[in-house]
Amino acid sequence: MLTPRVWLILGLALALRAALFPFAENKHGDAPMRALIAERMVLDPASAADPRTYCQFGPLHTALMRPFVAADPLAPRSTRYLSLLAGIAVFFPFLALAEQLVGRPRAALAAFALAVSPLHLQASTTASSEALYLLLFVGALERLLAGLDGEVAGSSPPSRRSRATMPGWRCRFWCWPRRCSGPRRFARLSVSWRCSPPRPRSAP
Repeated sequence: MLTPRVWLILGLALALRAALFPFAENKHGDAPMRALIAERMVLDPASAADPRTYCQFGPLHTALMRPFVAADPLAPRSTRYLSLLAGIAVFFPFLALAEQLVGRPRAALAAFALAVSPLHLQASTTASSEALYLLLFVGALERLLAGLDGEVAGSSPPSRRSRATMPGWRCRFWCWPRRCSGPRRFARLSVSWRCSPPRPRSAP
């Protein structure tokens, strides 16, 4: 539930990121290379079919940047729009996850910490993949925890399986912005939990 306090925190997060966005640059980490890849894919659409185009990166992030580069040819700016949107969107699954873990008052405090986090401010205003990566990761965790809560509450197996489907798919997308083994392990864990039979739980 979005209380007035939460709306205030969301407004603060948006204001900080919007204020910093015009001054941010793709200087550090993989942001400059990802921006160049997305720009090349717009200038030469056939290159998207060649896996070598993506270098060592996963294809999802650069593919999602393409519409923004096509709409705004100034790649140093347009390649950062996706991160800005993902950096704001992450607050919704983040708040839901925090409420399940620590309750609503502390969830608002956690959201405030994320809103003013220098690292997340940087991720939300550059062409690096961390903002999108965090959105998919937090979304998968939130849905997985919601499914576990449903299992504890005694939901039926079909309902339990449907609750696990969303984190499983989000884990699949989570693998694509970055090529690493961690997301794949998490995806296998979610799928194995989905397919396993319900286990009896003792009453607290």
